[in-house]
Amino acid sequence: MTAERPWSWRGVPWGPQAEARAQSLAGELDLPLPAGRLLVARDFTPALARWWLDPKEEDFWTDPFLIPDMERACDEVAAALGEGVPMAVVGDYDADGITGAALLGEVLEAVGGRVHLILPHRDEGYGLQPRHVEEAVSRGAGLLLAVDNGTHAHEGIGKAKSLGLPVVVLDHHQVGEEPAPADALVNPMRPDSAYPFPHLAGVGVALKFLQALLGRGEDAPWRSSLDLVALGTLADRMPLQGENRLWVKEGLRLMERGLRPGLKVLWEKAGRPPLTAYNLAFYLAPRLNAPGRLGDPRPALDLLLSLDEEGALGPAEAVEQAQKERQKVEGAVLAHAQLLAREKEGDPVLFLYEPQWHPGVLGLVAGKLAQTYERPVLLAGKRGSWVRGSGRTAGTVDLLTLLEPLALLFHRLGGHREAVGFTLREDAVPEVGRELSRRGAHMEKGGPAPVLVDAPAFLREVDDTLLEFLDRFGPYGPGHEEPLFLFPDLTLRGVRPMGKGGRHLRLALGDGQGNHLPGVGFSLAGRLPLGDPAGRWTLLGRVEKHRFGGEETVRLRVEEGMRQTGAEKTAEAPGRSQLAQLYRALRALGKRLTFLPGEVLQLEGLCRQEGIRMDLSREDIAQGLQIFVELGVLTPLRKGREDVFMWVPPGEKLELWRSPTYRRHYLEGEGGLPRDLSGA
Repeated sequence: MTAERPWSWRGVPWGPQAEARAQSLAGELDLPLPAGRLLVARDFTPALARWWLDPKEEDFWTDPFLIPDMERACDEVAAALGEGVPMAVVGDYDADGITGAALLGEVLEAVGGRVHLILPHRDEGYGLQPRHVEEAVSRGAGLLLAVDNGTHAHEGIGKAKSLGLPVVVLDHHQVGEEPAPADALVNPMRPDSAYPFPHLAGVGVALKFLQALLGRGEDAPWRSSLDLVALGTLADRMPLQGENRLWVKEGLRLMERGLRPGLKVLWEKAGRPPLTAYNLAFYLAPRLNAPGRLGDPRPALDLLLSLDEEGALGPAEAVEQAQKERQKVEGAVLAHAQLLAREKEGDPVLFLYEPQWHPGVLGLVAGKLAQTYERPVLLAGKRGSWVRGSGRTAGTVDLLTLLEPLALLFHRLGGHREAVGFTLREDAVPEVGRELSRRGAHMEKGGPAPVLVDAPAFLREVDDTLLEFLDRFGPYGPGHEEPLFLFPDLTLRGVRPMGKGGRHLRLALGDGQGNHLPGVGFSLAGRLPLGDPAGRWTLLGRVEKHRFGGEETVRLRVEEGMRQTGAEKTAEAPGRSQLAQLYRALRALGKRLTFLPGEVLQLEGLCRQEGIRMDLSREDIAQGLQIFVELGVLTPLRKGREDVFMWVPPGEKLELWRSPTYRRHYLEGEGGLPRDLSGA
C-alpha cells in the first residue's frame, strides 16, 4: 500500500547533513535528538528555539503604537472614560467578533467605562451598519468602537459622521484602496503600518489597543481576559506564531486554573475535552459560532460574559441548540449540494447556487466538498435582495487569486488563499459561473497539497523527555502544526477496527528491537490491512498523550502507512510483459470511460464486463497502477466518496525507467532500459 496523499519533507530532504545539524542543536540546547531534528526541519536557530521554549515577559510587548492611529484611538477612549461618556462596541457574528466585543466590554467596564455591546444579525450582513449607529445613539453613546469589522463600513461610518459620533475601528481585514473614514483606523494590515506581525485576529487587535491604553503592569485588567483572546484567535484560524502563540499559551494556562462560568458550562456540554488549542478550535469555537451562523449571535456573547454558572445555563442551552440546528441545516445543504455537484463533476471550479440555502453554513459545506472533489468550491444562497456565499479551496489552488480578476462582478469579495466570502446581485450569478468555468479551464491544477513530514524518528526515542519537549513546543495550530514524524521499518500487529462502523483502526506497533507503542488511525479503515499484516512498514504519525477513563497513555496517531518493498519483493513484481498487458487494458477502458475505478477488485470486474483480458495478480495490478500514476497516464481523483483514475493518453514515448517505483524495484532485476510501452 502507498500513501493516499503525496508527502514531502517540510524542510530540506533528510540526510546526513541534516542529521548532523540536529545532533549539534540538540546537544547545545540539551534536548532529545528528535527535538533537534524537528527544530532543524522548521529552520529554528538556537536563539529562536530558546525564545520559543521559554518566552519572557517582554516578549508580550511588541510596541502597540507601531500600528497606525493607535495613539488617536487611545485619546478618544481615554477622553470618554475620563468624562464618563457612554461607549458602544459593535462586534461581528462570528467567534472572533464576539470575543473581541466581550473583551472590550469586560475590560473597559473594569476601569470604569460605560459600555453597550452590539452584534449584527446574520441577515443584516457583515460589519457596522447604519442601524447599529442608530442603536448606539439611542443608548446615549458618545463614542463608537468597531471590532473585527469597520475597515470598509462606509455606510455605517457615514451615518455616524452625520450624527457627530466619533468612530474607532479595531480591525484586521485587508484594507484596500478606500477604507472607510473612521476617526481612528487601527489595523495592522494597513500599508503604512510598521507593526512587525500583522497576522492578528480582530480580538488580537483589540488586545493591542487595551495594552496601549492601559499599559503592561502585572495587574493590567486585560490579563484576566486572555482566555477570550486565545479562543477568538483559534476560532479565526490565525497563525500560531509570534504574539498569537503567546496569547493562546497564556489563555490556555488561565483556563487550566479555572474556566470562566460560561465556558465551563459549554465545556461540560461538549463532553469535557482536554483543554488544548485543538479542542478549543474543534469543540468550543464551533458552538460559539453556531448562533451567529443561523442568525442572532447574542447568546454566545451572553454566555462569555455570564457572572456565574447558574446565569450561564440559559445562554449555554441556546448555544447548544443552535449548534444542533446548525448541524441539521448543514447536513441538509450538504446533501443537496452533493446532488448538484454530481452534474458538474467535470467543472474545474464547482460554483453552485440555490436561493434557499442558508448562507451561514455555506463555508462549512464548501470546505467538505472541496476536500471530496479536490478543487475550489463556491456555494451561494440568497438573503433579502443579495446573493451571499462562501468559497473554499483544495490543494494548492489560491482561491483569492482565482477570483480577484472577477471582482467587478461582485458587490463584496474578501478573504485569503484558502477561503473567501462574497456578495453579488442575483442577475450576476450566470456570468460569474461562466467566468469561473473559463478561468478554471486555464487554472493550474496543482494537485492535492502534500503531507509535510518534519523528520524521521524511532520508537526507542519516544520517551518522557520527548513528550516534555512536544508539550513545551506547542500549542499547535495553523502556522505551527503538530509535528509529524516518519517512523521507518515498523511491524504491525493486531490491526483492529474501532469506532462506529469500524472507520478507525487500533494498532500495535513494534520495531523488532523490543520497542513497542500503541497506535490509532482515524479514518484509516481500508487503507491498512486488518489482522497481523506481514512485512515492514513506514508510518507517518504524531506522538501524543491520550487520556481516557482517568488513565494517560502515549500513542502514535498514524496519518499514513506504506508497506516497505524490499529486494525480496522483486521477483513478485510485474515485469514489462505484465505492465504492457495492464497498459493495453487501461488504454482500452480509457477510450470508453471518463473515469476508471481506483480499487483493484472493481477494475478487475470492469475488465471482465468489457471483455478485456487482464490475467494479472492483484498485487501486480496495484503496483502497476502506481507506476502509471508516476508516469502521468493515470491521474488519481475523488468522485464523490469513490477513488477513481482519469486516463491521460501519453503525448510522447512512455518510458518505464522514468517511474521511481520501477527504477527502485524492477529495473535492476530486468536489466537495461525498457522499450516504449505506448505502442504495445
